[in-house]
Amino acid sequence: MTVYQEKAYTQNAPSVLLEESPQFHFKSEQVFCPVDGQALKVLKTYPKRIVTAIGIGTFEAHHTVLHCPNHPELGMFKSEELAQLVPSNSNVAYNVIVKAGQLRFQENRQVDEIVHILNTRYSVILSRSEIELLINKFIFYLAAVHQESEELIKTVIAKHGGFILHLDSTCDGDSPKLISSIDPISGFVLHSVKLCSENKDDVAEFLHQVKRKSGVPLAVISDMSKGIGAAVAEVYDGIAHYQCHFHFLNAIGKMLFEKENDLLRKTLSNGGISGKLKEMKRKLMKELQAIDNIDDHLLRPQECTEDPDGIKVLNLFLIQWILDHGCEGNGYGFPFDHRYLAFYNRLCKARVWITEITKSYPTETQYIKLL
Repeated sequence: MTVYQEKAYTQNAPSVLLEESPQFHFKSEQVFCPVDGQALKVLKTYPKRIVTAIGIGTFEAHHTVLHCPNHPELGMFKSEELAQLVPSNSNVAYNVIVKAGQLRFQENRQVDEIVHILNTRYSVILSRSEIELLINKFIFYLAAVHQESEELIKTVIAKHGGFILHLDSTCDGDSPKLISSIDPISGFVLHSVKLCSENKDDVAEFLHQVKRKSGVPLAVISDMSKGIGAAVAEVYDGIAHYQCHFHFLNAIGKMLFEKENDLLRKTLSNGGISGKLKEMKRKLMKELQAIDNIDDHLLRPQECTEDPDGIKVLNLFLIQWILDHGCEGNGYGFPFDHRYLAFYNRLCKARVWITEITKSYPTETQYIKLL
């Protein structure tokens, strides 16, 4: 399915549908001087370097800037439409920044994957370092929009009848803690900061900031941290404070299954299976780079049993399926997701399939050793 989706994206990419990059003209929407009402004059017209945009690929923007000779203090009058499409100091459109951020944080894509997706699907050709910069810009713009929308957020929360304050923080050793407050009713992140520690005073200061921004919650939900518990009692005295079911079940699940999970993890690790499969995958991908009929092997495998490339393709996709065992989880981690058990189960299924598949190939075929 993924192969055909990628082919559809590639065949309908802007670079394929458009013979050459389109040109668009932008001009200031303000055409009269706001002081004396006289028609504005053209100060300059310049082409903006190729702009990258989702849905178009690349285009050239000819920008006409106006000014009033009688009132130079008013400065230049530029196109608002162009300013809404792309930042003034960049040639990458806002929608590309948004797409890069969505791929990174909503789909958990790696930077190299984002480079490939933007290129094949949208004809957006950017380097790895440029994508990393766009991801940072996305975070900056998202934070700015969030701060500008504080009053709107408060209005929406009020329409819902108030909010539930759900608290949680990272806990990696002695490193700074990222603490976040979320309203599960509206889905809004209310406030997030880095704290030196999760002690009462630091958490209380954070809660005072949330209180100033969003008011008093209907209830508070958190893990079993003593620091958070004491801070909530101080800042929100009298407000119901509940224990988070996720953290509660997480703790119980680890008590029940952590020993077995660690044993399975160590057993698989000692076998070095994952590393060997990844090495095979790299070699196969390198060998199959020049093959353009992979679809034939997938659609008509019975007809490709004499073709050594057919076995290579079969191996590649089988290895990829095994290594993709993490997709069986929901992203909550152990004990809710059992990635090592999923890995083991896929290895068992692969062994059964290989036993059946090899019956279709001549036993003397040298490439059968791959399977």
